[in-house]
Amino acid sequence: MTDIGGAAATAEVLAGDPHRGNPGAEHLEAAEHAGVCANCETALEGPYCHACGQRAHLHSRLRDLFHEAIEGIAHLDGRIWRTLPVLAINPGRLTREWREGRRVRYLQPLHLFLFAVFLFFTFQSLTGQHLVMLPGSTVMRDQPTLAAGLEEARREAAADGLQLSVDQSDTGRRLGSMIDRRLQNAEYYSYKIETLIYKLSFLLAPISMAILALLMIFRRGYSFYDHGVVSLYGVGFGVLTATAYSLANWSLGFVGWELSGMAAAGVMLGLAVHAIVHLKGAYGLSWPGAVVRGLLLSILTLAGFGLFLLGVVVLGLFA
Repeated sequence: MTDIGGAAATAEVLAGDPHRGNPGAEHLEAAEHAGVCANCETALEGPYCHACGQRAHLHSRLRDLFHEAIEGIAHLDGRIWRTLPVLAINPGRLTREWREGRRVRYLQPLHLFLFAVFLFFTFQSLTGQHLVMLPGSTVMRDQPTLAAGLEEARREAAADGLQLSVDQSDTGRRLGSMIDRRLQNAEYYSYKIETLIYKLSFLLAPISMAILALLMIFRRGYSFYDHGVVSLYGVGFGVLTATAYSLANWSLGFVGWELSGMAAAGVMLGLAVHAIVHLKGAYGLSWPGAVVRGLLLSILTLAGFGLFLLGVVVLGLFA
């Protein structure tokens, strides 16, 4: 271990030190000047500490906070720009290299998935687009409207509880009546369902992983970790594609155009082709095997995501 105190005393006498009077910044500069890690005081032998892994040079200025914030959210230190082209063009290679240990150059699968979900919902929020619009809802969702909707939802819940205790027969009629009352407050429930979709979106990855594990059940030599890597990269790419589609549709709206159903079908077909290429490269499948599994994966994933949305809608309406 090296004594930082002596190095700090030496650093303080440096003329024109911009951090004079700032103990934290002085400690960082003293540690770097002495060639030791500011975290564990181990002698440095490179840009990173070999004992704890911390960088040798640490930021201490206000402008560096913005860089650290961006890097912390999505690890945008160059890896994402090396990951996205490979993920789009040769996803099987990306998965193989990650599995074989060549990972430093690429964004982690989970980070890519979380970044894609964050980007998608942030874009939807900033542009005023909505994933769910129940019959009778409008695109305007301001705080007074949502507050009034919340109060109305509480009254509906109380009424539903009273009705349930009084009338135990004719379940279908009661359920229809409950749905009708909620559709009268469609603005609030649309907002509630969208919020639940965002909060529960992490379930998309395990749903895809379970489907993939089922399709690869007879493929030896691959673990659930391998399926998780493929699923996270695959679903992340799908979410990024959906964000790009929404961006294109939103941009065309300024000139009075919108993407047609054929464009949406083309995107879905492209994602299916991407899944086929991904599976072939990641698992070393033949083309026929990759095509069959890729199509099944696309169909079952759409069905799984559809059931997920249905479950969230039911949860949002009645929970």
